[in-house]
Amino acid sequence: TTEDLCAAQIAKKDDKFYIYGWIPKEHNRGFWGGFINLPTEVYALEDGTLATRFDSEFAAKVRGANVDKIEEDITLNIGEKVEVNTFNRLDNEYHFTMSDDAVLEIKQEINNYRIVVTNSITAPKVQVFTATYNCFTYDLRPGALAGDNVLRVLGEGRNLEIALNDTYVLTSRIERSLTLDGETDTNIVVAKQGTINLSLVSANKLKKLSEL
Repeated sequence: TTEDLCAAQIAKKDDKFYIYGWIPKEHNRGFWGGFINLPTEVYALEDGTLATRFDSEFAAKVRGANVDKIEEDITLNIGEKVEVNTFNRLDNEYHFTMSDDAVLEIKQEINNYRIVVTNSITAPKVQVFTATYNCFTYDLRPGALAGDNVLRVLGEGRNLEIALNDTYVLTSRIERSLTLDGETDTNIVVAKQGTINLSLVSANKLKKLSEL
């Protein structure tokens, strides 16, 4: 996980282990306190490497109504993009493959955060920016973006939680709030470099606690 998960602890529930911690109050300052992250399971891959993923029961419950969807195969070359409507209180999912040198950017038209996924044979990474400020850079394991990828982004208030391939859950604090329930924005997916092959973009509402 990222440095935006502060004072992280491991807790056991039944036969599973979970990591939890504080998400800072500010995107660029380390004030103590904030929100606790969403339920995130820690488990071992076949080679013994530790990985993280959203708790399966939680992940199924929190997805609300769909606002927009692309379910066709689309190839994006450098500079090309697709756009979908998105809720500001969001649970969005992206299925894609990337060329070895590709850079994928996901952003909104009004809110100023950007998620940047960079493929490289030896040094793939995920970054979150708010405007030009780098909220985090997380180095993935070599080969982490080879093959089919599933990226899920949950956003509420000034918190983003990003799940990649059931292997990484990455937490970030952003500058501008996504809280307004029912308000929509435009979600933009851009190939900044290389080739991106999209097979699904699904924009959904993140349910409130009262809806669970």
